[in-house]
Amino acid sequence: MGYYIKRLCAMSFAAFFSTAKKIARENRKLSVTILLDMMWCSLRYGAGYGDYAHFNFIALKAKQRRTFLTRKSNNKIVRRLNNLQDMRLFSDKVAFNQLFTDFLGREWLDLTTTDAIGLREFLVGKDKIVVKPPTGVSGIGVEVIEITPETSVDDLYNTLRKSGQTLVEEYLVQHDDIMAIYPDCVNTMRVVTMLVADQVHIIRQLMKWGSGGVQVDNFTTEGGHGLVTIIGDDGTICTDAVNKAGKYFTHHPDSNVVFRGTHIPHADKLAPMFEKAARIVPTVRYVAWDIAFAADGPVIIEGNEYPGYHNVQPRLYIDAHVSGVKPQYDNVLKLENKK
Repeated sequence: MGYYIKRLCAMSFAAFFSTAKKIARENRKLSVTILLDMMWCSLRYGAGYGDYAHFNFIALKAKQRRTFLTRKSNNKIVRRLNNLQDMRLFSDKVAFNQLFTDFLGREWLDLTTTDAIGLREFLVGKDKIVVKPPTGVSGIGVEVIEITPETSVDDLYNTLRKSGQTLVEEYLVQHDDIMAIYPDCVNTMRVVTMLVADQVHIIRQLMKWGSGGVQVDNFTTEGGHGLVTIIGDDGTICTDAVNKAGKYFTHHPDSNVVFRGTHIPHADKLAPMFEKAARIVPTVRYVAWDIAFAADGPVIIEGNEYPGYHNVQPRLYIDAHVSGVKPQYDNVLKLENKK
C-alpha cells in the first residue's frame, strides 16, 4: 500500500486521464472502461499509465500482461540487487569514469579539477569533443563540440563551467560498419547484466540508433529520432527498428541500410568484457550498460544503475512475440535462490 500511496501522490492526474482518453479513442472504447482497466493493471501488475500505453495492455490478455517488466517489478529488482549508497558510483559520471577507465577507450577530463590551461592541453590533436554534465539522464546536456583553430579555449572553458557540462571526453570514432548505418552520433548498444549466484548474466541486448541529423541516439522522447533494434545472442540485428511513437523502419531512414540481418562488429567481445566490468562494483548487480563499438572493439560509454525497462521491451518485440522480458529476468533471479 505504501508503494501505491507514493505513486498516487507523484502521479499527474491530467496525464493519466489524457492517456486513457487517447487509448479509448484509438480503440473505440469508453474512457471509463480504459480507466478501470488501467487501475486494475496498476494493482495487479504494478503498471503505471505509461506502461499501460507503451505495452499496449488494452490488446493483451492476462497471461501476456504478466510477462511484462513494469515500474513496480523493475523497482523490486533494483532494490534487491543494487545498494542504494553505491548506486551513486554510476549516477556520478566522473566517479564512474574513474572506476571504469580501463574500459572507456578514450581520454576524459573533469573541468572541476583543472583550469583553462588543462583544457588546452587536453584538446591538443583533437578536432571534436563530447561534453556532458556529471549527472543527468536521457542524453540531456550531452553535446558534441568541434574544435577549430579559431576556438577560444578560455571562452569554451568558462562556457562549460557555467553550463555545468564539466565532463569532457574525447570524441569516439566508431567502427566503419556502424558509421555506415548512421554517422552523426555515437550509436550505442544497451546491454543489461545481472550479477547473480556469482555469475555475470547478459540478459538483454538492443541497439540504439540516431537519425535525422541528431547528435544523440536517445529513445525516450515521444516522436523523437532515436530508433531501437533487438540484437540476438549472435550479435545480429533480429528485428526491424521502432521509435518511441511506435513507427517501424525496415531500413534506416537516412542511410537506407536494412536492419534485419546486419551484424554488429565485435559483439563476441562483450561477454569477456562484462565478465570483468560487472564485478567492479559487486554491490550494484543490476546494470544497463551503454556500449559503443570502436575500430578495435567495444568500449563502455556509461552504466545505468537504475535500468530502464521500456526500451528493452519495445513495441516491435511485443508485436513479434506478444511477450515481455519478465520471465527471462525472473529465471536469472531464481538462480540466486538455488545457490
